[in-house]
Amino acid sequence: VLAFIYSYYKEQIRQMTLLPQAIHLLCGISYFFIGANLGKVQNDQNTLILSLYFGLLYAFGSLNSELIDYKADKSVNALGILKKFSMSQIYYAIIALQFLSIFLVSYYFYQTNNYSLVAFICFGFLVYLKNLDKKNLLAFRRTYRLLFNFCTLILLLGIL
Repeated sequence: VLAFIYSYYKEQIRQMTLLPQAIHLLCGISYFFIGANLGKVQNDQNTLILSLYFGLLYAFGSLNSELIDYKADKSVNALGILKKFSMSQIYYAIIALQFLSIFLVSYYFYQTNNYSLVAFICFGFLVYLKNLDKKNLLAFRRTYRLLFNFCTLILLLGIL
């Protein structure tokens, strides 16, 4: 329902501060729970942790799109969250959400006694942070997609 409302009223919703990101967060959580229930996975603390991880991926992806689309949105007076926050604030908010998502997936692996994967993912995130390029947002997006696709692959292989 949220995805439908977002799609139908996209222009109006995008103009509201934080609402698009909240919708992306809730949709990501919901999508994971739907998949978990279809796969007959037990809903427990780990399911909640992993659903939050996927919800955060959707949310910071939405924020990054706001940064990438800034010039085009500004030219048609369609700025969303960037009406209230600067590009730097959004950029650092993305990194904070990424850190939280890395913490969640690391905590999941810690709970399941996969300590080497915790170390590996944390090391990957530190390398990622060291190589960030704030001026090239498309490279930033490519880099975080690579990192989080890798984390998700490890997660899926660990679950299977």
